[in-house]
Parts: sequence; structure tokens; C-alpha cells
Amino acid sequence: MKRREFLQFSALSGLAMSAAPHLSSAQGAEDGYGGPYYVFINASGGWDPRFHFDPSLEPEQNRLYSSIESVGNISYAPISYEQVTRNFDTENYNYRGILLTNAEFLEKYGSELLVLNGVDMKTNNHDAGSRAIWSGQLQEGYPSLGALVAAQYARELPMAYLSAGGYDATAGLVPLTRVGSAGNLQKLAYPNRIDPGNANSAAQYHSDATWNRIRAAQAARLEQGRKNALLPRMRQSRADLQAARITDRDLQALKLPEQLVQLGGYQLGSLQRAEQQAQIALAAFKGGISASVNLNIGGFDTHANHDRDQPEKIAMVWGLIDFLMREAEAQ
Repeated sequence: MKRREFLQFSALSGLAMSAAPHLSSAQGAEDGYGGPYYVFINASGGWDPRFHFDPSLEPEQNRLYSSIESVGNISYAPISYEQVTRNFDTENYNYRGILLTNAEFLEKYGSELLVLNGVDMKTNNHDAGSRAIWSGQLQEGYPSLGALVAAQYARELPMAYLSAGGYDATAGLVPLTRVGSAGNLQKLAYPNRIDPGNANSAAQYHSDATWNRIRAAQAARLEQGRKNALLPRMRQSRADLQAARITDRDLQALKLPEQLVQLGGYQLGSLQRAEQQAQIALAAFKGGISASVNLNIGGFDTHANHDRDQPEKIAMVWGLIDFLMREAEAQ
């Protein structure tokens, strides 16, 4: 199936992939984009399908479990909570509900999953493999699925495609907003505020009259640059920047949580960052200013500590998806 056909098919069927939750809008944003919304989760490194939904009892491929279990028609590796958390201080912190085992995740979401096993990536190279899974091509220069979704549904939005990492090439189809923190987004939404993160402070760098003159000068300079551009791609890039400048006040629809999630416990930093990314993504969806987002969680290059570290990283991915779905439902 070609990618354009896939987008048309997914729009009609509400298709959801296990690595790319699709969030439907029960109530569309009042003045912006109302869905559907797409979330792509990049597990950076080399994750091991034998340790989740493509289990094997071959000793060369598995030394952690001795049977294969299933929930519905999905087989899984029955790796226990104790195996997942053996690198953690469980005596002083309860990781239950934060890290999910395969069984816990499938019992909660198995009926909603489409699992694809046996996909030949034609490479064991990290960069090429990442390009292949998200664009369908090993070669450079092809857009990611997140960019295709954003270009198809919501190209005019100020933050149509958000990315916190992973393969997020756009091939010029749609502007990309890379975001790692809520603070950076607040600065974009309120560039004239001295302290945009403080809702109780209205202090500005410039008066409203001066700020409006600055904006008018920027717009005039950008329009002149667009007229003077000789190459089609340069003209299009300047037109995209003009559109972004016109709509950048829409970023003020981004209502970020007063408190981003904070996870206690040991070695949960990467999961905490990913869950904060999820909160930012949901705020952008709720504000009607985004259509697709890449979330990123790393640490899957487990090498010599594979049997110890890989299960905990997989449990973090399931925990991240669970957090995302619970937060989406709450909002």
C-alpha cells in the first residue's frame, strides 16, 4: 500500500498502530483543528521484539522466559515485574503502574492493538533503520509519516508537526516544530513577555505600540524577501515563514499544565521526559494547533546488559503509552 493510500485508509477506518497511537477528538478544538491526532513513539536504539510481542523459546534468542503466553490473539513474552525492575530500588519506591509488564499492557490495551511482526528493515544500521521504519525508505530525503499526516490534515497550523526526537524529516511538506520543554513553547507563544512562564506577570520588553511596529517591519522585510527570491523552494520557504508569522498568535491557545509530571524513583529520567513531551503534545492537540507529534524515549542500545536493561526499557514504553492514553481521556 502506498503512503498516500495508507493516509486515506487510516482516515476512513481510524487505524491505530501499536507504535503510533491515534487519538480521536470527542470534542474538537473550538477555533482550531479538531482531529484526528497522531502520536508516533520512537524507541531509540535497538529494541528486541523477542522480549515483547514476537516471543521465542530458542535459547539463542531468549534466556528470560520458558513459556509463551497470549492475550486474545497476541502472543507475548511473560517477563515478570521482578525481571523488569531488578535494576531498580523497589524497596523504597513503588514502580507499579509506572512501568508496565507485557501482560499488564496487553490486558489493558490488547483489544485495541494491531501488532506487526516480521517486518524486514533490510539493515542493522541505526540511522538507516530509523529512516526505514518512519518513512518506508532506507535512503535519505523522504518525509516521515508524521510529516505526511500533518501535511495531509493540517498544514496551515502553526505547530502542525511537533517532534521531541526520532526521525522527523519533512521533505519540505510541512514546517517542523522541535520541542523539548514547556518553557521553550511559552517563549514562542509570548515572545514579548519578559517571563512567559509566569502567568501572574504581564511585564513586557516593549510597549504594545512598539511591538506592533516591530511586527510590521518584520512582515514588510519578509514580503520583500519573498518577492526577491528566485528559486521556487526559497519562495515557498519564505511563504511558509510568512504563514507562521501570521498565525503565531495562535500559539497562545497552547494551555500547558501548571505542573508537568515528576516521577520519583531511580532511573526514570528518560520516562519522565517522554511523559512531559506527551503532556505538551496533548496541550497542543487540545489547543487545536497540532495534528501529529513524535515522542522519543531512548536507552535501547542495551548490548552486554541486554537481558537486564531491555525489559525495563520496554516496560517504560508501555508505561508511556498508558500515561498518554490516561491523560488524553482526562482532557
